[in-house]
Amino acid sequence: MNNTLPYFKFFVQDYLIGDIQMCSLETQGVFINLVSVMWRKSGSITSDAKTLATRLRISQGVIESALAELCCYGIVEIDDENMIRIEFVSEQLTELQELHTARSLAGSKGGKAKKLRKGSNAKPKPDQLETELETELEPEPEPKQSVFELEFEQVWKEYPEKAGKTNARKAYCAARKSGVAMKTVEEGIDRYRNYVTQKRRTKADFPYKHGSTWFYQRCWDDEFTVATANRRIVTAGTGPDLAK
Repeated sequence: MNNTLPYFKFFVQDYLIGDIQMCSLETQGVFINLVSVMWRKSGSITSDAKTLATRLRISQGVIESALAELCCYGIVEIDDENMIRIEFVSEQLTELQELHTARSLAGSKGGKAKKLRKGSNAKPKPDQLETELETELEPEPEPKQSVFELEFEQVWKEYPEKAGKTNARKAYCAARKSGVAMKTVEEGIDRYRNYVTQKRRTKADFPYKHGSTWFYQRCWDDEFTVATANRRIVTAGTGPDLAK
């Protein structure tokens, strides 16, 4: 059981405009239950429908249908070991583990420094003690930004809805490592901004996706369909048609 935090971060806006909204309400309910169980089990849960049906007290048929729908929209993934993977759950658990490690290291250094201040049977010389204390308490250098992180800072300036920068940065760096070109992302942002501009001509409250959602879902691959002034239909991109 995860004993670091009894809760996970839930971004309401991302949920309301994300791909999960394309799923049935029944599937959305299954998804929330899956996320909750995964968090309690530290991110590890089987995709076996029979086992899930027993654990969640839902019929096996509903589980199978929900998993198929969630996988179809890329909301969950099933790995080679037949385990369910949900990206934002894994990211949050990784962040917590890193925080726990950093705090443990800081506590260890503080304990060593305190022991030195109290002195020891060896009674070190004042100058020796000062040197050891400086060594123990010296802050670790901040990690340098990678090339992809530096790129992201430039790309982030172009994205209109600047919410969820940390998760957006992680998604961008992961995409670059997988071979996605920086230019592809920038062109995707341009197409998306043009798409939203067109949609707002007929639907004033049409919102941009949060940056974390847009980058995580790799929306630079999306295909956008809009009507121009002479009623022609213009499409761009290679992903699913979000206008339908």
